[in-house]
Amino acid sequence: MAAKDKQERVERAARQREEREQAARRFRVKVTAGVLVVVVALVAMTAWGLSRATPQDEKPLVEPSGVTAEHGVLRVADGAADPVPVVVYEDFQCPACKAFEAEVGEWLDQAVERGEVSLEHRTVAKLDRASSTEYSSRAANLAMCVVDADGPKAFADVHRLLFAEQPPEMTAGLPDERLVEIGEEAGVGVDVLEPCVADRRFDRWLDDANDAFDDAGHGGTPTVLVDGEPVVAEVDGQQLVPGLAQLQAAVAAARG
Repeated sequence: MAAKDKQERVERAARQREEREQAARRFRVKVTAGVLVVVVALVAMTAWGLSRATPQDEKPLVEPSGVTAEHGVLRVADGAADPVPVVVYEDFQCPACKAFEAEVGEWLDQAVERGEVSLEHRTVAKLDRASSTEYSSRAANLAMCVVDADGPKAFADVHRLLFAEQPPEMTAGLPDERLVEIGEEAGVGVDVLEPCVADRRFDRWLDDANDAFDDAGHGGTPTVLVDGEPVVAEVDGQQLVPGLAQLQAAVAAARG
């Protein structure tokens, strides 16, 4: 009996030792796998960061042809005599900018054609956080590709088309293929647009435009200046985006 008990204790001890060794092996496997996952994740994050940051850092500063020193696209009628200068800071991802364009865009176009105002569009790309694909910068680049290829007068068409198809915030936005099509509709060839859009050729210039906007102390888009003075709508003590009435009144006052 004693011999049998001793044998059982020996076997039980052997089983417990084997179970501990198996548990230790499983733990080592889990730790190794966890380390590999972390390493792979770090490598992937580093590669993503390099793919995003390094090309941008290495991009040359390319200025679109025909823009102003203030990072704007100036539209003025030939032979216009002393037009009132109107400046609009805008972002193609900005819903308030789209609403402003819908209300006053046609009147501004007509005022430019009549020689009453000069209109300088200063495009910024401040709302990349509002999409998963940096749509604000991609759309602004497309607009500058059109201006660079076909001059400031072509801006009116691409400007109108981009706001007409403005995607909702917090989405991927329009794909590059559709942006190229919009540029074609504005009159620029696909052979010019495709590499310009794919390379995001004017990213660094747009970065400078964003910095200039911030340095000027503007709070948001759209920001509207008439003869150098900001135009706003006053509602219950709050300053809001101006509508057509406020803009027309400011232009009339500037004309005297």
